[in-house]
Amino acid sequence: MKRTVCRIALLTLLCCSLSACGARIASFTGNSHHKAAPVAMDFSIQSFDMSSSFSPIQLSAGSPGTLWVEGYQKNHFVLVRTLNLGIEWQRVRLPMNPPSYSTTASAAANGQSSYPELYVENQRYVWIAWRDIKKSFIWVEYTWNAGVSWRVVSIPVSTEASVVCQLTFINPRTGWLVVESSGASEQSDKWIYQTLNGGNTWHLVYRANSDVPRLLAGTSQHLTFCTVTNGFWLVADPILPGISLYKTTDGGVHWKRIFVSVPAQYANDDTIDVWGPTFSRNSPEDGVFAVTFYTSDVAPTMHLEVFETKDGGVTWRWVKVKNLPSEYGNYILRFFNTSIASLSLNDKIYNTTDGGRTWFLNSDLDHWMTPNSYVLDLEFSSRETMWLIINRKPSQKDANTWLLKKVFGEEGESLENANKG
Repeated sequence: MKRTVCRIALLTLLCCSLSACGARIASFTGNSHHKAAPVAMDFSIQSFDMSSSFSPIQLSAGSPGTLWVEGYQKNHFVLVRTLNLGIEWQRVRLPMNPPSYSTTASAAANGQSSYPELYVENQRYVWIAWRDIKKSFIWVEYTWNAGVSWRVVSIPVSTEASVVCQLTFINPRTGWLVVESSGASEQSDKWIYQTLNGGNTWHLVYRANSDVPRLLAGTSQHLTFCTVTNGFWLVADPILPGISLYKTTDGGVHWKRIFVSVPAQYANDDTIDVWGPTFSRNSPEDGVFAVTFYTSDVAPTMHLEVFETKDGGVTWRWVKVKNLPSEYGNYILRFFNTSIASLSLNDKIYNTTDGGRTWFLNSDLDHWMTPNSYVLDLEFSSRETMWLIINRKPSQKDANTWLLKKVFGEEGESLENANKG
């Protein structure tokens, strides 16, 4: 999952300059894989009060009605879940707790402000991973029984690999983990690790090299696999104009850039955010992805554009977007499937039911936001239920972030704060 904090920093840089910063490709040290320690323990799952002292930071839903949320309570990491659309919440305790989260400027400068990456495949299989800031390790914890038992894995990484950017799985056994360096925002190095046994063992399958030199640009990225061998990597490249979409046919070992024709008005513009690709479960040949283009002809402006495929990703074509304003600011998009998606644009929510062709204004979030607030994450737990995390300026008694639950129904729509005491 893309990190909003990195993206906001990148937008700030873009307002000033889009010049390239040199970055060398880091060499890899240590073993390319590491087997899990024989740790499988039972941990209590307890009721949890979603009070205002809990600040959610990332969402993941793997099955209808369920939602897993990671966050912080008094700077300490907390993992919670709901199995009934938020009626009841439970805290899931981990054998190894990720470190405290600091958002201070000094911590960010030292690469110490990154939070763990969470991925939920279904109600039973869940993974969480983070970079150890004191040792050159990535820690991965995973459960195969909905959080009752966990196994801990350590992956030795390069000293330059500082952030876990994404976890993604094609099934409970086969998955990938993306690690990124903390260099200049537009020149971060990347490494991909793969597991074929559910997370017990991880192998380094790709690192930035001369094979695809432009693949190491950008911090907004999304890795998608359609099968255990075929996948796509969509990267926001603020230096190279156009769409940076890459394809692999060997599980991520080699990547080839796919040409995507963009509208003439964006020929010299850069992408700064990406979502997808997302493919249809019923029609695997059908897929969709979205990007935001940055333009600065008169004033800084961003435009969301959608591209679709009907041949499994061999070719992509632009889809004309209707009823969506072009604004500079914070964009967060989530596909429920190739037809349904929701977009938070600054303080408003837009929905589409036709694959991004037509959008309609769904909600105004102004009531829930303070100055400089923005949506941090967005997730569907069912077709009718969507969740949002709003990062806001807290009062002395408030949390840094709020978790909002939005329900679409025949009797109208509702929006409520799930963790406001």
